[in-house]
Amino acid sequence: MPKITVANTGEVIKNRLYLINLIDDFHYNLQSKEEKINYILNFNLNQFPAFLRDDLVHIEAEQELEKHRSEFFPKLPSRCGAQFAFEKLGDLLTAAKMYGWKGTIYKISIDTSEEYVVSKHNADIISTIRKSDFKSITHTLKDYWTGEIKWEKCHDRDLHFLPTTEYLIEGKINIIETLDKTI
Repeated sequence: MPKITVANTGEVIKNRLYLINLIDDFHYNLQSKEEKINYILNFNLNQFPAFLRDDLVHIEAEQELEKHRSEFFPKLPSRCGAQFAFEKLGDLLTAAKMYGWKGTIYKISIDTSEEYVVSKHNADIISTIRKSDFKSITHTLKDYWTGEIKWEKCHDRDLHFLPTTEYLIEGKINIIETLDKTI
């Protein structure tokens, strides 16, 4: 199996990842990537009453992520149009819980005979962005898009762990196997 190069880190990884088919209107409608990006960027959060704002923080986070990507990392896949994949099944399950995803899990490869772009990201940063005030997150946004994954300390104990790593894929994928695990 060929290896693939990650655009934002330069790493070369195995071309074998896990993906969940997202069963929602946003990811599986007929809108193009550009239409999805415009929808997120032009979504007017002020049209909703204050009691609904907590539900809209995910959209606001995606707006900030997309603005930062467009300005500083335009060659990387957009979260609005990319497929989310994971090297480890455990990371996929963690992200599914974090993002509220449901669907069937597949083992996939990227079709390297066609043009593709893959980028690597620390998915745990998304929770930090969603909990922020959106005023002082430029450094956090940069950390997400550069894809640098560091061992993180677990609270005040001397335990360290790797954060959940997600890959954004723009390109054609091949399904290798459908896993029995549906969440």
